[in-house]
Amino acid sequence: MEFTTTDAILLHAVYNPALTDSGTGLREIIAYHDYIDHSILTYEEFHTSIQKLLKAGLIKQVDQKIMSETLYKVWYAGCFKSGKRFTDQKILKEIKEYLNTSFSVIQQENVSINTTKEEFSKIVKEYAG
Repeated sequence: MEFTTTDAILLHAVYNPALTDSGTGLREIIAYHDYIDHSILTYEEFHTSIQKLLKAGLIKQVDQKIMSETLYKVWYAGCFKSGKRFTDQKILKEIKEYLNTSFSVIQQENVSINTTKEEFSKIVKEYAG
């Protein structure tokens, strides 16, 4: 399976130490994607990316928040621990490479997220105002 830049953006939105470590809500994921990609994430993009990240065992859903798993946090800390500042583009490039190198064969089956297309559309409408 090939991971995309959208997958990397969503994973970084879920675990970005500069933002939060207590889980990320759908609105924050949509806003971060807009900030990085200058576009509103579609439900299909969201659903496809989240499914891949769930199947890879990198994220989980807790109530209405999406959280990263320890495996990803450990990799992230090791990759970006030098104290240097990295651009978003550099971070996303490294994340995408990590995904495609380490998770090209998806491990878990039958995982899903509890966000419907209707819920997603409502949040996008609120966000886009």
